[in-house]
Amino acid sequence: RDILTNASVTVKPGGTLVYATCSLLEEENQKVARWFDEAFGDQFEQFSFSEATYADVRRTTHKEICQELPAIDDNHMLTLAPHIHGTDGFFMAR
Repeated sequence: RDILTNASVTVKPGGTLVYATCSLLEEENQKVARWFDEAFGDQFEQFSFSEATYADVRRTTHKEICQELPAIDDNHMLTLAPHIHGTDGFFMAR
């Protein structure tokens, strides 16, 4: 939480803050992202992961990895799982 809070004050107006981990633990991922939304949601606009985003991912990574759309936890949270996407475990929120 401290790292995310400290990083949030460095984002320029119109910039994007992405919280990412190489973990699948809810304690480190969704719970931190939801806490940040509650604490700072009035200062940041959530940016959803849409199909357009997946098209960008497919162009920059192996097509096999993204054959199936990644699991969307909330509109602005994304989890990649080894058994589904052929990657290590990753989480992103923006």
